[in-house]
Amino acid sequence: MNEQQRMAIRAAMLIHEHVAGHGADADTIQLPEYSWQQIQRLKRQFVRAREHGWRLAEKVLFRDLGDALQRVHYELEDAIRRVAAYRKPRPAISPTEIYQDIVALRREFDGLEIDFSNHELVVTGDSIVLEGIDLGRFEIRLDWSQIGSSKQPYRVVALDPHPDARNEQVIYVCWSRLRWATAHVQA
Repeated sequence: MNEQQRMAIRAAMLIHEHVAGHGADADTIQLPEYSWQQIQRLKRQFVRAREHGWRLAEKVLFRDLGDALQRVHYELEDAIRRVAAYRKPRPAISPTEIYQDIVALRREFDGLEIDFSNHELVVTGDSIVLEGIDLGRFEIRLDWSQIGSSKQPYRVVALDPHPDARNEQVIYVCWSRLRWATAHVQA
């Protein structure tokens, strides 16, 4: 077994570990603790206003209490959605299948880099010419630590940016095989 195969196996195991263990944890499920404390405070103030006969304050506090209850309702619904998403079965993908995908990437692209420190698989593509426009070479980076999160796990990096002739802040970027888009160059 050569070094490339060992690295591919290690990456496949790390990716599998992340995907298999990815889900909600105590930090991603937010309970409405602050909102609940606010409801309790508003209720105490409402009772005090009622006891003192402060009708206008009672009316305002009752409205505020209703708003706070509605906020807790939304926050609880969000927590319930997160727990339900965690409980859904995730498709099982084996480390062997991930390894085979990494090997296929190595065959399809000239350059495959496995960056363990940044949790990335990086492939480098040849220069792309579309309808006579040279778009240059690109890297496609998969940050496997972002798989399953709300953040996009893929980044496309122009290695030889070919800016638009009208606006040098715009380069052509290939987002997928079927869609083309432009992106602003980040300084």
